[in-house]
Amino acid sequence: MLKKRFISGAKCPSCGAVEALYILRDEAKESMHCIRCDFREFKSDSKNRDSFGEWSPVKLTISE
Repeated sequence: MLKKRFISGAKCPSCGAVEALYILRDEAKESMHCIRCDFREFKSDSKNRDSFGEWSPVKLTISE
């Protein structure tokens, strides 16, 4: 079963759109896509981009 999950507050690394990224997940693979441009990244690709090798939620702290 294919699941689609939007990532709140995320910025597309290709076009810079905020809150346009979503993750598609099925039994075999996981990929990240942008609804505004043709950006897509597969989980295996992300291991080469950052030292964490996993996508993880970002906690935002708002200070007044």
